[in-house]
Amino acid sequence: MAAETRSTLAGYFVAGAEPTAAQFETLIYSVANVRDVNRFTSSLHNTGSVHFQSTLDVVGAATITGSLKLSSTFSGNRREIELVTADDTLTAAESGKLFVFNDADGAVLTLPDSGGGDITGVWYDFYINVTATSNAHKVICTDTGNEDIYGVAYTTDTDTSDAVAHFAALDGDSFDYISADGTTTGIQGSSWRVTNIAADKWWATVISLDTGSPATPFGST
Repeated sequence: MAAETRSTLAGYFVAGAEPTAAQFETLIYSVANVRDVNRFTSSLHNTGSVHFQSTLDVVGAATITGSLKLSSTFSGNRREIELVTADDTLTAAESGKLFVFNDADGAVLTLPDSGGGDITGVWYDFYINVTATSNAHKVICTDTGNEDIYGVAYTTDTDTSDAVAHFAALDGDSFDYISADGTTTGIQGSSWRVTNIAADKWWATVISLDTGSPATPFGST
């Protein structure tokens, strides 16, 4: 029995209509039942709570707007990864993505403008897979006049007995970018996580592998 759309089903029960047994059967098979295995072959839209008592198997993409709360094990998911070989501007819809710098020429990734306060909680990870030999790998704020990056960088000097150093990005420093120049501020193996915590405020944790004397990867334009 094929399922029908809501508008088609509503047509069976207009004033004066006499629904047939076949139409009632279509109605039954068009509505999800928590005791059965349900398969949706098109869009599923719900404006309230959805409770699943058993396994939910999603084949293909699922788009969720709002909060998703899980009270049990969530497994089998894969991280979305993008190889970066050229400059790009990130979007809030890419939150949670891992960006992998994969070109020796360096690239600049621009964060979305957080000035409106509507992207709080958006976050990104960055990993340097190929050391920059010209220019630098960089993540920068859109509104460099108002947006700032706060946090700390943990650095390791890979050619001096792995000596460590820490660099802070504090209120008043006015840092608006993180950069890996291929030597003292980051080489292959370095990684960053950047999260929007409020309007015009980004929080960053940097793990930086360096050569030479490590320097702060934070900077301002």
